[in-house]
Amino acid sequence: MNRRRILDPARHDESLRALLLGLELSGLDDGTLWSNYLALGGTRGPDGLSALLRGEHPMSALEHDVIAQVLNETFLDQGADHPVPYADELPRS
Repeated sequence: MNRRRILDPARHDESLRALLLGLELSGLDDGTLWSNYLALGGTRGPDGLSALLRGEHPMSALEHDVIAQVLNETFLDQGADHPVPYADELPRS
């Protein structure tokens, strides 16, 4: 999978569902999500990240994976597993 390629529409929808559920379950606030996203190589500003998670911009596999990694590291820090799938694990329609 080319990680910089934009996710197709069906996988984009699955990506948003997985990331938003993970965000809700993690308890991370927007500021912490953004700072951890930047620390792992994310390149969008706070408003850009929020717009991405609202589905206002196409998402690449790399962007999905950086956000998923932030969430999964949070779950691991909380003593849980890593429930947010990475882009290559998203269901295909």
